[in-house]
Amino acid sequence: AVVSTQSTGNIGLSGVSVQQLEAISNIAVIKPFAIQVKCNPYSPKTDLLQFCLSRDILLIAMFPLDGLDSKGSLLKEEIVVNIASKHKVSCAQVLLCWALQRQTLPVVQTLNIDEIKQNIMQDGLCLSEGEMEKIHQLCKSNGDTHGLVKLTS
Repeated sequence: AVVSTQSTGNIGLSGVSVQQLEAISNIAVIKPFAIQVKCNPYSPKTDLLQFCLSRDILLIAMFPLDGLDSKGSLLKEEIVVNIASKHKVSCAQVLLCWALQRQTLPVVQTLNIDEIKQNIMQDGLCLSEGEMEKIHQLCKSNGDTHGLVKLTS
C-alpha cells in the first residue's frame, strides 16, 4: 500500500545474507537502497559487499571498530597498531579508512566527543593495497574467505 501511493522512495534492510538480499531484490518493487550489517576486518562480509557493489546497494558497516562481544580487540591487533604508527594516526582511523576504501559506510557508536572528532579527522589517509590485505587477513569468519574486493575506479 505504501509503495502504491508512492510514499516510499527507498528501503533499507538489516542483517541479511547474500541469498536473502538476492531474493528480495528479485521481487521488490523498490530495490533496496542500503543494508546494515556487522562488518569489520574480523567479519568483512566480502561476498555480501561484492553483491551490493554489483547492484549499487550501500553497505552500512555496523561495529567497524569491533563489536560488543570482542571488547575492542581489533584496536589492539598488531597489524592495525603498526599501520597506525606508520601513518601517525589512531587505530580507529585506520579501521575507518579500511572500511571507507572498501566502499562501505562505517557507523561508529560512541558518545565520547573526542573520539567522534578523531574518527572524522582522516586528513587524506589512504591505505596501500598491501595494508588493506594485511587488515583483511584478520578475518575470523568461516564464510568469508575470498580476500579483498577489487575495486575499480
